Amino acid sequence: MDPLALGLGFGPIAIYLFAIGLLNLRRYPVVLTGWQDTAYLLLAFVGLVVIGPINLFFPLPAYIRFGPWVWLLLLALLGLVIISINLWMRPRIVLYNIPYSELKPVLSEVALDLDPNARWAGECLVLPTIGVQLFLDYSPLLRNARLVAVGRRQDFQSWNQLEAALRKALEKTEVGRNWTGLAFLVPGLLLVTVAALAVLTSPEQVADSLERLFLR
Repeated sequence: MDPLALGLGFGPIAIYLFAIGLLNLRRYPVVLTGWQDTAYLLLAFVGLVVIGPINLFFPLPAYIRFGPWVWLLLLALLGLVIISINLWMRPRIVLYNIPYSELKPVLSEVALDLDPNARWAGECLVLPTIGVQLFLDYSPLLRNARLVAVGRRQDFQSWNQLEAALRKALEKTEVGRNWTGLAFLVPGLLLVTVAALAVLTSPEQVADSLERLFLR
C-alpha cells in the first residue's frame, strides 16, 4: 500500500484515538463543548477524505486554473462542512472520565445556581428560566457523558453558561483513572507507529506520491 496514503489516512485517526485514551486516563474530568468534540472526530477522518473522495473526484479544471492552491480551497470546503454539521446538531456538552455518582450531584448543584427552578424528570434536566432542557446520556463502561439538548427551543447563551459553570465546578474534582482509555491509547499507538514506519522507510515513494497528489 502507498506509504503516503497510510500516513494521511491513519495518522489523524491514530492521534485522535491517542488523545481520547489520554483524556480517559487523566485523574480529572474533562469538559468539552459539543462542537469541539464533533470537530475533533471529523478532523480524524480528514486524511481518509483527502486520499479517498477528494483524490478520486479531484477537480482538474480548478487545478488547471488555480494550480496547487486548489488544495487550500478544498480544505476550506472541508472546514465549512465541519462547521455546517456542528451548526445543524443540537447543543450538547461532552464530559470525559467522570463517574455517574460524581456527575449528577455536581450537575444538579450547577443547575440550581443557574436557575433556582431547575428540576429533574428521570434523566432529563429542565432549567425553565434560562431556556435549557437536556438529556443526560451516560456510558458506564467509558465513564463518559453527553448532555444533549431536548427540544428545539434552547438558549445558546445559557448553554455556554452551563458549560463554563460545569468546567469550573469540576476543575478540582479528582477521580480515579479510567483504564478503559487503554482500549483507545494502545490502538492509537499501533496505528501511529505503522503510519510513521511506512512514511520513514520509503521517503522516495512518499515524495513521488506527494508529487502525484499535489502537482498533477
